[in-house]
Amino acid sequence: MAFLVSDLDQELEYIEYTNNTLSSVDKSIVDGYLNEGQKVVRRTMMKTRTLTSILDQCNAPSQIDFLSIDAEEHDFNVLKSLDLQKYSPKLIIMELEDFVPANPSSHPVYIYLIERGYEYAGFVLKNCYFLRVK
Repeated sequence: MAFLVSDLDQELEYIEYTNNTLSSVDKSIVDGYLNEGQKVVRRTMMKTRTLTSILDQCNAPSQIDFLSIDAEEHDFNVLKSLDLQKYSPKLIIMELEDFVPANPSSHPVYIYLIERGYEYAGFVLKNCYFLRVK
């Protein structure tokens, strides 16, 4: 079963490309992918769900060791869909294309996680690492 995860209850168009690892709901990246030779394989309207609702449905444990988010420019929406008081990953890794390691506090994901008891632990190959400290 596939789910489209977002922080808002809405219907979004999921765009699948020939390289399916690039598939996304973010329409701002379509032209760039098409210019790189990707082709749109399918467009599907999907109702979104929060990550919290999916974990609830699966009876997931509240303590999660590791959460990795890589949602092709929809990463912050996925993160915001998780109730971090109910489910508290020890380590969160997110692919953030626009993150600047020299100035981490300028990024909204950094601010969001710091305010919720995480600390910035590092950056490797577009991936940001955050550890829960509270």
